Amino acid sequence: MIFTAMLVFSSCEKIPFDYRNKYLGRWIFKVEVKKVNVDYQGQFDIDTVSCIGVISYDDEDREKLLIDYCVWELKLRVGKNGELTEFPNQYSSGSFEGEDHLHFYYWNGGLGGGWDLG
Repeated sequence: MIFTAMLVFSSCEKIPFDYRNKYLGRWIFKVEVKKVNVDYQGQFDIDTVSCIGVISYDDEDREKLLIDYCVWELKLRVGKNGELTEFPNQYSSGSFEGEDHLHFYYWNGGLGGGWDLG
């Protein structure tokens, strides 16, 4: 899924002097969902979903950010350059592009078919 988010509000608990603070808060997420099925029938669906989500510190691992959007969530590390790491698989990637734009690609599925969401 191709994912784009724009910052709306910023009101989350912040750790003093943490470079990730600029990413915390409420965001508008525009998510493109692609569903692919490559069985004998073959199927390809695309849909775009918009929602308000929240980026916050992960309660279980404060070194990660929790990206909670639409009906999905991801727990990722963010480097000082804005790069997202520690996706659940090797096919995903993304980064913050400034303080008000986030773009990432997240692939989920396998065994010849799957769906991606980002």
